[in-house]
Amino acid sequence: TSRYPFAVGPTQGSSEEAQENNLKGKGIKTLHTYGDLLWAMGDKSRPSASFTPERIFPEGDDDGAAGGGGDDGIVFGEGSADEGEGAAADNSDGGAEIEEFNVSVFAKKKKKKKKKVVVESSSSESESEEDEPAKPSGPADEDGRDMCEVVFVRALAALPDVELPVVVSQFWSSKVLPARPEGTSLDIKASPFKKLAKLLKTLEKKKILKSKMVRKEDTIIAVDRSHADILRATTVAASDGGACGKGKGKGSGAEVNVEELYKPTSNLRPIFEAQGAGRDALFSAAQVRASLIEYAEDGGLFDGAARHTLTLDQTLAKELYGKKEPQSAGDEEDVDALLARVMGKLKLHHRVSMTRDGETSEHTRKGKLEPVNVTVVDREKGRKYTTKITNLESFGIDAQALAVDLKSKLSIGASVAKDVHKSKDDDALEVSMQGNNLEEVTSFLRKEYGLPAAFIKGANKCK
Repeated sequence: TSRYPFAVGPTQGSSEEAQENNLKGKGIKTLHTYGDLLWAMGDKSRPSASFTPERIFPEGDDDGAAGGGGDDGIVFGEGSADEGEGAAADNSDGGAEIEEFNVSVFAKKKKKKKKKVVVESSSSESESEEDEPAKPSGPADEDGRDMCEVVFVRALAALPDVELPVVVSQFWSSKVLPARPEGTSLDIKASPFKKLAKLLKTLEKKKILKSKMVRKEDTIIAVDRSHADILRATTVAASDGGACGKGKGKGSGAEVNVEELYKPTSNLRPIFEAQGAGRDALFSAAQVRASLIEYAEDGGLFDGAARHTLTLDQTLAKELYGKKEPQSAGDEEDVDALLARVMGKLKLHHRVSMTRDGETSEHTRKGKLEPVNVTVVDREKGRKYTTKITNLESFGIDAQALAVDLKSKLSIGASVAKDVHKSKDDDALEVSMQGNNLEEVTSFLRKEYGLPAAFIKGANKCK
C-alpha cells in the first residue's frame, strides 16, 4: 500500500476489475494526498478526530506499522510550522516513490467492452483511453434519436424568433432542461454527443438551425421553422396538450398568449376541405398536419397501416414540387418532408390574446410578429432625450390608453402620433415622452400588460 493513506482523486477502476487482474483495492488517479504540499499550505489539520495511525494502519497489517506507519509515515495531528515544512519537503523529495495505480489494464478492458456494445464502430485514436462508452441519456424516439436531441429540437420549436440570437449554453439551461419529459434527466456527457458543440453541429448539418461563434461562445442565430423535425416537434407539443403558441407572458394584472397560425392558398385549399373550414380559416401547425393526414386517408394515399410515407396524387405533385424537380404523381414521399413543403406554401399569421383586468381580447395579424420597440434617442447632444414606443399594433395595444396609463401610474407625460416609418399601416402609432424612461417603460409593459420580455426590444441610442 501507499505510505500516504489518505488521497483524493477520480476512480479509474472498481475493486471487481482489480481482482480480475490480481490486484487489490480500487484504482484512483491521485490528485491530492494527506501531508503533501497542498496540505502544508493550509492549517495542517487531519480530516477528522478518528483519523489516527492505529485506524489507518491496524495491528497486523503487513504493509504498515501499527504505531505510526514506519519511519516514512505521516506525522498525525496539527503539528508546528516546522513539522509542516518537513512533511512538505518529505513529500516533494519522495514524490517519485508514490505509487500510482496502473490504469492501463482497465483502459484496455473498457475498450474491449466498447467494441462489444457498439456494433460496427471503432474508437478514434484521439479519443482518451479513459473515456467510458457513450450511454443514452434517456429513451429515444421512434427514429432512434437520442433524448437530448429530441428535447433540444422541441425547445427550438417553442423558441420565439425574437429571442434569437441566443447563446447555446443559456438556451440549454433555460429552455432545454425545463422542456424534458417529467421523470427523466438529460446529461449531455452521457449522450452520444458528449458535448453541446457536437449536438449543435449535428443539428446544423441537418439544416435545422444556423449558428456562429459570438465572443467565443456558440450562438444560435436562426431556426428553420419549415424543417420537418421542427414541425413534428410543434405538432407533438400541441397533441400532448402543451402550448402550441410561440410565447407566453404574465404580469400582475395581465396575461399574453401568442400563437402562430397559417392560411392556405387557393391552390392548396383542397387539402383543408375535409376540415369544413371557410375560405379565411386559419390553422395551427397541428391542424395542418391533421388536415394532410385526413386528405391522404380519404384519397387512399397511404400504403398499409404505416403513416410515415404516402403516395403523391396530382394535386400534391403539382402544387408542392417545381417543374425541374423529379417528383411526380405516384411517387412515395415522407410525410414529414411533405408537411414541411405544405407549411412553406402557407401564409403566416399570428394571434395575440391578452387578458387584462378580467377581460380578454384577441388580435390577429398577417406576417411575422414584431416585438414592441422602446427606443431612447438623444435630441440635443446629451441635454434632451426622448423615449419612443412603437409596434404596439402587433399586440393590439391601444396607444392612447397606454399614454393615459403612463401618465397616471408612472407620472410620465406622453403624446401619441402616427408612426412615420410605417406609412402603409394606418393603425401604426407611436407613443413619445420626454426623458430617458427605458427601464421604467419596459418594466411597466411587462407588469401591467403582461408582455413577455422576449417581445420587448429596448434600445438606448444615446451617445
